[in-house]
Amino acid sequence: MKHSITLTESEDSKEKQVAKYLTTWNGNDIVQVHTKETLYNEYKETGLFDEFDNDSQNVYFTSNYEQYLLKDYLKESSEDDDFLGDTYYADNMTIKKIV
Repeated sequence: MKHSITLTESEDSKEKQVAKYLTTWNGNDIVQVHTKETLYNEYKETGLFDEFDNDSQNVYFTSNYEQYLLKDYLKESSEDDDFLGDTYYADNMTIKKIV
């Protein structure tokens, strides 16, 4: 990499910090950093955000004993720093709040 990536805003910023997530696919074949908006925009057509009446068809992200649909994980974690650094797993994808 030729340039660094700044993930945090300056302390002078009066705006609330936007949560950022490290995502991986198929181990580390694809590694990305997203906000909840960029993740949705990139993957909205893939079924990742779909919610079905038949619960067995839903994709859940789990860590220890917690389990979330992706939309619920993003909502909860964006407002709660207790999620920082915890990796959640679903099929071939992981997601971790990093900022």
